[in-house]
Amino acid sequence: MNEKKQAWTPEPWEVQDAGRKGINIVKRDSQTGFIMCTLFTVGNEANAARIVACVNAMEGIENPEEVKELVKEVKLIVECGEEDELDTYEVVKNLSALLSMLGVK
Repeated sequence: MNEKKQAWTPEPWEVQDAGRKGINIVKRDSQTGFIMCTLFTVGNEANAARIVACVNAMEGIENPEEVKELVKEVKLIVECGEEDELDTYEVVKNLSALLSMLGVK
């Protein structure tokens, strides 16, 4: 079986205070360690925390850009459910297709 190797550093990532140097984003393992550093400017600690939270939330998802489409479809399903227009088979089929688009196995 030929599995595709992911091009990014595997999750989880962490934020690490680097003192006067700025904020580091790191992966605590023996192979990776340091990923990137943000300089100390207003908002960079919050930016680093948001980057890390987003990356970690996408663990196991190969195509994170498809998440917006998933959210849109889930909202539509909720709206249909509120109006009692749901076909369970179609809901499951559509959600399965969306998960597949995201690369979720």
